[in-house]
Amino acid sequence: MSTLKHHLWTMLCIVLLSACKNQNTVTVTGKNFEDVVAQQQNLIFTFDKDLVDDSLLNRWDSIQYIAFTPTVRGLFKWNTKRELMFSPETSFGPATFYKAVVTDKILFGNRLLSFDAPAAYDFHTPLTQLEGLHAHWALSTQQNSIVLLAKLDFNYPVPSAQMKDLAQLKINEKVYPFTVVTNEASTEVVLEINNIQPADFKKVNVSVSINKGLACNGSNYKTENVLVKDADVPLPDRLTVMNVSGEYDNTQPVIHVYTNQAVDLKQIETYVTVQPKIDFTTEAANDGFLIKGAFDPGQSYQLTVKKDLKGLIGGMLDQDFIATVPFGEMQPSISFTNAAGMYLSSKGNRNVGIQLVNVPKVRVSVYKVYENNILNFMRQNSYSEYYEESEDGNSGGKQYNIYGIENYGDLVMQRNYSAKSLPRGNGINLLNLSLDEINAYKGIYVVDVASTDDYWLHDTKVIALSDIGMIAKYSENELTVFTNYIKTALPAQGVNVSCISTNNQVLFSGTTDNDGRVTFSDIGNKAKNFRVGMISARQGKDFNMILLSETKVSTSRYDVGGYKDNPAGVMAYIYGDRDMYRRVKRFI
Repeated sequence: MSTLKHHLWTMLCIVLLSACKNQNTVTVTGKNFEDVVAQQQNLIFTFDKDLVDDSLLNRWDSIQYIAFTPTVRGLFKWNTKRELMFSPETSFGPATFYKAVVTDKILFGNRLLSFDAPAAYDFHTPLTQLEGLHAHWALSTQQNSIVLLAKLDFNYPVPSAQMKDLAQLKINEKVYPFTVVTNEASTEVVLEINNIQPADFKKVNVSVSINKGLACNGSNYKTENVLVKDADVPLPDRLTVMNVSGEYDNTQPVIHVYTNQAVDLKQIETYVTVQPKIDFTTEAANDGFLIKGAFDPGQSYQLTVKKDLKGLIGGMLDQDFIATVPFGEMQPSISFTNAAGMYLSSKGNRNVGIQLVNVPKVRVSVYKVYENNILNFMRQNSYSEYYEESEDGNSGGKQYNIYGIENYGDLVMQRNYSAKSLPRGNGINLLNLSLDEINAYKGIYVVDVASTDDYWLHDTKVIALSDIGMIAKYSENELTVFTNYIKTALPAQGVNVSCISTNNQVLFSGTTDNDGRVTFSDIGNKAKNFRVGMISARQGKDFNMILLSETKVSTSRYDVGGYKDNPAGVMAYIYGDRDMYRRVKRFI
């Protein structure tokens, strides 16, 4: 009997210990994604216990509750006490495989809870796909002969040069040679088939197969299967409208008219009508033509293409083509209307233009980056829109992020706005930056406007709020700085100007004279092994700066060599013979 009691007591202890362990162990009970996720998508993890209090709900933070491999920049937000959401800063990479591991940071150091086996989840973004094929008759601009164009549509930009080795093109099951028209990586790759006579065919079916091994920009993945698409194209003895669709070219709505051959756009406005009536323009496309106008998103339009419209191959439209073209809602987006501008006058209205498309509510965060951190922030938190450097050393428009910005300055304002509450002017939303004096530390402002729900919908802008304008003339051994008030254009005298090196050392300081000018001479000897990277100007509460690497004036179009010194100190001029009488001696 005592043995039975011992066994019962042991089993009870095991049950109690197990129950106690379950009460203290945190597990993941749900997630909102499977093996494949969209490039721009929030990931949601649900836990079996409350992990945060109300003060942490609906606030973005950068604590790495989830570790991603490869690394994904983004922010986290607790939607509820047990539901955690991750939103990527831009997007997940194209055709990229990820692993997400839940870390013990979700416990916030609570020793009463444990996370014994971190949950790991594998997922990937959509793999590279050939989504469409459109065939189109056209005239060769070089040989003035008929060619057949095959436009391949991919879901990611692919290196077009790979088509030469990987793609095979057939017409009616017969292999034809082709040339690749597209030169750069693109989602649209055009192949051209020369020396083809439409009269030799009764029908034309174009098929393209792409062997495995096709890469895509921004990913190490290469296709593991053959990609195949085919399309029928009517012969060009008559012009055929094959399809129409309402599309968006960024924020520009367009009607895309797909035809079997290139269209003569001369006087096309007499053959094309749109109801309700709007003003529009047309331009050629690789598979038809585009109609651009002020189309309203969410509206439908009746398009009529009248008969007798001519194709460039010789065919004509034999009857009116009438179709209803609906426009869906535009993809949500947030962007500053002036991407390049940095300086905002402190004496003006202080309004910054923002383009909000289908984003009902935004969070505006304003950070102040202090003077001694400006160079490092601009270097570490910027990237170029374009990757080809220009002759003056600039690499296109700069974009900025706020990753780790707490190490450079402070958050001085954060506020939520509904898009409807922001004033509008000239069709754009206006954000007013009438900031009160934050503190005595000088610096610039970084403004981040983001959707309150989807963090990848955001844009960031660096703003120098000042009434001091600056022009710097920098030579090998002298630097002159001119200062003027932006509002009145009058010289700004008594402005303290500092020259800061690229490694953040103050090299020279001076005060502008009555003409708003200060000159630093013999800088080559005074600051050996240093290069000026930034010039700052301060006067009372006003502060401004310029980065020399970002504000160069391109001189590639002008002869600015000037006078070249020579040991003899002689200037010689040569005049060529001219058919005119001159009563002067000839200089040699």
